[in-house]
Amino acid sequence: MTESEADKADIENRTVKPVRPTASLPNCQLEFGRHAMACQFQVLFNLQHPANGPELAIRALDKISDLEQILSVYIATSELSKLNRESSSGPIHVSELVGNLIELALQFHRITSGAFDITSASLSQAWGFSRRNGRMPTSEEIANALALCGSQWLEYNSESRTLSFQRPNFQLNPGGIGKGYALDQAAHLLDQGCVSDYLMHGGLSSALARGDQHGAEFPGWRIAVRHPYRTEELLGEIRLCNQAIGTSGAANQYFYYQGKRYGHILDPRTGWPAQHWLSVTVVADCGAAADAIATAAFVLSPEELDAFARREPQFGIVAFREGVRSGDTEVLTWNLSPSTWVPFDRPIARE
Repeated sequence: MTESEADKADIENRTVKPVRPTASLPNCQLEFGRHAMACQFQVLFNLQHPANGPELAIRALDKISDLEQILSVYIATSELSKLNRESSSGPIHVSELVGNLIELALQFHRITSGAFDITSASLSQAWGFSRRNGRMPTSEEIANALALCGSQWLEYNSESRTLSFQRPNFQLNPGGIGKGYALDQAAHLLDQGCVSDYLMHGGLSSALARGDQHGAEFPGWRIAVRHPYRTEELLGEIRLCNQAIGTSGAANQYFYYQGKRYGHILDPRTGWPAQHWLSVTVVADCGAAADAIATAAFVLSPEELDAFARREPQFGIVAFREGVRSGDTEVLTWNLSPSTWVPFDRPIARE
């Protein structure tokens, strides 16, 4: 999803990876993988997969690769790159795939009161994170970047599938929603092929499950959740049943300025890096929602996140923050049943 291998590493390292399939179960799965969107995508089947499972897995991965060619802003010929170059030219007709993505992004912008914003690329550029070269911008640079942000300045007509930029020089970047959206599209293909039991993930930070994991004592698939910074520690597991998860965190890309740590996930409302959480994982009905809401939740304050979770109970949330004592980690949860989120009494070393 980039112009070079260095840029691929840059984007992949922007996402903390506290979520991964548990590897310790008996009855191994059949795995199919593909590098796309600057990370490794995988499709996992039970060994008792349907006869057409492998063929459909390859087609699903092909779908993700095709989406990269359409959505990546790091590919000059992609539809989204062309859309960004034409942003000042009036209403622009977009494909169905891009139109659906924009419609979802605008929906998530509204329900998060602007905490998720697909137009925040200028902020990453101002802070140097778009090229993995974090720096402290001036107040003027932040103000100028904020002037180029705001999904409220996008106007999308779903009937004509046209997008208008109400301000010039806006740039769309699907980084906070793209992998989840790709998983949704791939899952649609598998569902149409009558594959009922599978797990897919993109870069371990986004995952989607259908049916059951063979050998488990409960419905769904086991997803191990590790400590955001001490990644050898497993803190619990999410039992994912016909849903998706997305994780947001800033453990892997940051810089220090005058002794303070600044991560790469930026609050599009203020222009400053989010400081409240170590990581946030969201359970939702689809991958796009899980990714976007996790991105938004990470920039919300504890009070804002609590209000959001109460207002939007369809999203299950696990949030990690620093505890009162140095080295402690506090875990907060919303809208998750005991059968979905299973915390461990004490951290378990990852195998």
